Formats: sequence, C-alpha cells, structure tokens
Amino acid sequence: MMIVYTILHQIEGILNSRPLTPLSSDLDDLEVLTPGHFLIGRPITAIAEPNLTNIENNRLNLWQKNIKNDTSHMEKVAKQLFKYLTTEE
Repeated sequence: MMIVYTILHQIEGILNSRPLTPLSSDLDDLEVLTPGHFLIGRPITAIAEPNLTNIENNRLNLWQKNIKNDTSHMEKVAKQLFKYLTTEE
C-alpha cells in the first residue's frame, strides 16, 4: 500500500508542477505559472531519485531493490503523464 501512496504523491507533484500558462516563445523567459505557485508560492521542484540498479547487493538491501523494481513501471507511467501534460497541442 505504501507504494501506491508514493506513486500518488509523485503524480500529485507532477500535476502541481504543470505549467498553467502557455510557454513563452522567448528563450530567456523560463518561468511559468504552476499550481505550485498557488499552493506554496513558488514552483514545486523535486530532486531526482538516484539510480539503484548498479549498486552491489552488500551496499543495498534486497527490499530496496525490490521496491525500485516494483515502482519502475509506475515511474514510467508518471513520466509519460508529465510529458503528456506539458506538451503543447
């Protein structure tokens, strides 16, 4: 159940960081209005999760690897959702 909550929070973060205004054609204007501005007064940003696949077993317990493998599909879905929501049509 914890995995589901984690994925839901990731999706919530993606939705709250989605641009609300059209992206400017000016290359110097990178700031866009997002739902995060209304929630916390600034854009919501997150640090990327580290890649755990190449770490030796003695440095990473089996549970962490299993969780990472179980959530990899959901992370792909979340990335596709973010790409879909941020692509201008």
